[in-house]
Amino acid sequence: MKNQSPFHLVITDMHMPEMDGLDLTGIIKREYPSIPVILLSSVGSELAKAHEHLFTSILSKPVKQNILCNHILDNFRREK
Repeated sequence: MKNQSPFHLVITDMHMPEMDGLDLTGIIKREYPSIPVILLSSVGSELAKAHEHLFTSILSKPVKQNILCNHILDNFRREK
């Protein structure tokens, strides 16, 4: 199936060398609209907040392990 992702969740960063997290998420969502995406972003990233509809969570870096874990688990609980 075309829109069935081989992945269950994507965790991406806002700032990456080749493209930012918004561009990457846009590509992912066009191909796999239902895949959840968690964005890691620097504090005060208003650009990410303006596009929060693309993400299931936007977390400020540095993110604590337990907070990231809780967001990951919340995404998998929503799938049921």
